Amino acid sequence: MTMPGFRPRFVYVYDALCPWCYAFTPVVRALHEHYKDRFDIEVLSGGMVRGDQVREIGGEDDARELREGYRAIEERTGVRFGEAFFHNVATQKRRLDSEPAATALAAFRMMAPDRSELELAHAILRANFWEGGDPTSEEFYRRIAERLGLDP
Repeated sequence: MTMPGFRPRFVYVYDALCPWCYAFTPVVRALHEHYKDRFDIEVLSGGMVRGDQVREIGGEDDARELREGYRAIEERTGVRFGEAFFHNVATQKRRLDSEPAATALAAFRMMAPDRSELELAHAILRANFWEGGDPTSEEFYRRIAERLGLDP
């Protein structure tokens, strides 16, 4: 028996820098699609890389290490990481910091309260791990906002 007016909620804790979160995007999407009439979904940014863990990566060695590590994720899930991601890690310095994505999610909630937070989380993951964008740059979020039809 459920209480009147009560709607269960599924809390999805993700991080924009988490390769497993990217790889499980199809599973989370399917789960949401199948059960969206029965429960709401709330997305929380986990803050995987923050504080003393924030660091810079970049160069061939980092790209090779990530490619080797992510190969196991690809084999287990069937999801592929984009060549643009590995290329950009190999050729550019980037800062690993979860805070900008968490801030973007909070802004999205305020700008588009009727839209699915999952939509933004998945757009961020794809823009990072497939397209090779830099999730610490303002331009990264500006492009995502435009794709989602929001005024950046």
